[in-house]
Amino acid sequence: MKTVIFAGMGRSGKDTGCEIFASLTGLRNAGTCSVYLADYVAAALGQSREQAYAERHLKREIWRALGDEMRRHDPAIIIRTMLQHGEIGGGPRELAEVEAARAEGLGDLWVWVDRDVPVDPTVEYGPGHCDIVIENKGTLDEYAAKLRRLAAFAG
Repeated sequence: MKTVIFAGMGRSGKDTGCEIFASLTGLRNAGTCSVYLADYVAAALGQSREQAYAERHLKREIWRALGDEMRRHDPAIIIRTMLQHGEIGGGPRELAEVEAARAEGLGDLWVWVDRDVPVDPTVEYGPGHCDIVIENKGTLDEYAAKLRRLAAFAG
């Protein structure tokens, strides 16, 4: 089964890209790495999973530090876990995580979502670590059209 990883800065459109691409291809959307880190963060912060997840953009540095802790002995653990739940996922943060996942063959296609958003200090890599770049600088319909062309090409 083909797998696709969407990467990019926070709020670039990774989650939306996963949702749209799943609807176009029939592949399952596993969600992003944050979904699989949420229970760990919630336990560490003494919050509900829902509250921790809702506040993830406000607490990026804490999420990053806890993600680093979780990945310490197995850099690809979050991506591997994510892909057990679907063929489409996104949101890795650490360069070692991306390199380990790619070395294991996790992710047949890595898509960088390029959008005019502030640089996310929790993301350690860039478009050069992905296979293709898709701009998300227009409307949602324009973004979806680009993903539709990618899905048609990928078969």
